[in-house]
Amino acid sequence: MSKTCSILQPHYLPWIGYFDLIKRSDVFVYLDDVQYIKREWKNRNKIRKKPTSKDIKWLSVSVEKDACNKKINQVKIFDSNKWRDDNINSIKEVYRFTPRFNEFSEEIFSIIEDKSIKNLSDLNIKLIKKGCEFLNIKSNFVLSSEFGFKEKREYKLLEICKKLSCNIFLANNKTCEYADKNIFYDANIEIKPQNFNQIIYKQKYKEINLDWLPYLSWIDYIFNKE
Repeated sequence: MSKTCSILQPHYLPWIGYFDLIKRSDVFVYLDDVQYIKREWKNRNKIRKKPTSKDIKWLSVSVEKDACNKKINQVKIFDSNKWRDDNINSIKEVYRFTPRFNEFSEEIFSIIEDKSIKNLSDLNIKLIKKGCEFLNIKSNFVLSSEFGFKEKREYKLLEICKKLSCNIFLANNKTCEYADKNIFYDANIEIKPQNFNQIIYKQKYKEINLDWLPYLSWIDYIFNKE
C-alpha cells in the first residue's frame, strides 16, 4: 500500500500550488527546523498591487533582525511597527469588491492581527491551515522539528520519509531538481515531481473581469472563487 508525503517550509500566505501538495499527500510535513533565508517566501507573498492593476505588491511580515541566524521555527515576529495593519489594509483595498471577500476575510484578518502569535512559523501554519479549511483540504500535518534530524538537504527529507513510512515523496519541481534521487531509490522511496499546472480562474473587481495575474497568494484565489 502506498503512502505519500510532502515536505515544505511554512510560507506566508502561499500560492495555490502549495495547497495542491497538501491535497495530494497522506502526510504533509512543515519543514520548520531549517535555516531561515531572507527575501524568500517564509515572510512574504504577492497580491495584486491595486484593485485593477496589472502589477503585483508584496505583503511582508516584519521579523527580528537576527532572523537569518536562526531556524524558521525560532524566528520571532517584529511587532514594533505596523506591518499587520499594512497587510490587512492592502488586502482590503484590493479585494473588498471580490465575490467572496466578506465570506472569508475576517477569519484571515483575525489571524494576521493576533499579536499573541510570536513566531513566524506559527503564523504561517495557522494561515495555511485556515486555507485548507476554506478549500476543504484534509491531510495529516507534522512538524519536522518533532523528529530532531540533523541531516542536511535531501538527506533530511529522506529520513523524514523513512520515519513516516512513506514510499512516495511528492516534491515540488525545485526540490526534484537538486535532490539526489538515487538515495531515495536505494531506500525504496519514489521521488515524484508535483508538476502542478497553474489553476486559471476569474480575477474580478466588482463585475469587471481583470487581466490574469498568475502566482499570487492563495487569498486571491479564495476571494475570487465562484
